[in-house]
Amino acid sequence: MRRTAAPLGVLVWLLFTASPDARAERQQWPRSGPVVRFGTAVGFSEIGQRSVSTLGGQIAIGYRLGPFVLDAEYDRLAMLQYIEDLGGNATRGELYRLGVTGRLFVLRIGGRGRDPSSLLRIYAEGGVGRQSARWSTGEDFDRNDISTGAGWLLDHRLRPRPAGLPFHSIGWQFGWRLSAARADGEDVVLLQSCTAKGCKAPPMPGPDTDLALLVTCSMTASW
Repeated sequence: MRRTAAPLGVLVWLLFTASPDARAERQQWPRSGPVVRFGTAVGFSEIGQRSVSTLGGQIAIGYRLGPFVLDAEYDRLAMLQYIEDLGGNATRGELYRLGVTGRLFVLRIGGRGRDPSSLLRIYAEGGVGRQSARWSTGEDFDRNDISTGAGWLLDHRLRPRPAGLPFHSIGWQFGWRLSAARADGEDVVLLQSCTAKGCKAPPMPGPDTDLALLVTCSMTASW
């Protein structure tokens, strides 16, 4: 009995000393900590009975806790509208958005090894935001929105860290965001009319729900 107990004791000791190290290594990648993201954004937004194209950039800073990331985002977008008399798009104003987004990584593709260097991770997201816009003719408006979206993140682990950079990983993120917004009544302020040649009065939010689609492509870094 003692001869059997000794090997069993060694096996139990190995299970409780060797296995946790492997599990801990997998938990550290990807690790929890601050994240930052910046890139380009393009899409369209409905405003009243019409829609405008949007083009600009996005920057975000947040914190990742396991598979969940909470971001504070800022978008700055030019509003473009097709004008028949000009035969092309003209910049009609700027649209700004400040929002909070929660992102949950639901699927991992690749990186099946014990200690992968790169991972492709699929996410779903939801959030709320505050939009403000100002047309080039002077009119402006503010409104709240809610959003949902999805996308992927190709994350690469920095090991060793080049040139003393503090980042633990860098990545490329591509995603879509669909948002819905309504006017806030008194927040819509008309300042002057549109007088440029071929320029109609700019669209303004109405009582119905306006939809917007934004496609983002950005670089990410975590530390």
